[in-house]
Amino acid sequence: MKFSVGDQIIHPAYGAGKIIGTEDLEIIEGFEHYYVITILDQGVTVRIPIRKMEDLGVRPVMSQAKLAQILETLSSMPR
Repeated sequence: MKFSVGDQIIHPAYGAGKIIGTEDLEIIEGFEHYYVITILDQGVTVRIPIRKMEDLGVRPVMSQAKLAQILETLSSMPR
């Protein structure tokens, strides 16, 4: 999944965050591209390799419409 600076995300371990930038950091194999994410409830900044976002389970924040649809489905009688 492709994210952009300014996107709000949910990280499974850290919770809600916002992508505030990107950085290229040098590692043993060369340079790697990272998203810089501010974790809203904790006031911390984390850097996550762009190529690992999906593997880590990072996802976009759910829209109000999608949330309403899910809640409606969960509250309806089974078929």
